[in-house]
Amino acid sequence: MSWILGPVRTAAAQLRIRLLGGLVIHVDACDQIGQRTEPCLLVKGLWVENTTGENAHLRGFRVELSLPVHASTENVELRTHERPVVVHLPMNIPAWGSSERFDAVVKFQATYPPGTSSFQGRIAALGRGGFRLRWTPLSGTYQWSEE
Repeated sequence: MSWILGPVRTAAAQLRIRLLGGLVIHVDACDQIGQRTEPCLLVKGLWVENTTGENAHLRGFRVELSLPVHASTENVELRTHERPVVVHLPMNIPAWGSSERFDAVVKFQATYPPGTSSFQGRIAALGRGGFRLRWTPLSGTYQWSEE
């Protein structure tokens, strides 16, 4: 009878990992940088947590803005936290482990409206196929005058 339950347990564990597990992002702060016509976000103190019981392959990030404009990108440059040293992806995150802290520069191809307002968006880690995206909210304010 155990020869039947073994594959069922394995399939159930894989399904649980695919539905509930994944790469979760934690962020300390997010600021608007760049120019109004070439906006960028500076995400400070970013680290990725692996909530699965197996190694995870971090290959990048997807960032989406919902306010003040709709834009999305995978154009993210990682740097060592509070240092200008570029970090190269992909990287392995061990089971139930986490990455070190990073700062990320996120570049968008969009134009912000002039003035002072708030921005809202979200960020997710991209892993290997099959893991669902786990989004972390980003928000803050920006101020640009008419050019």
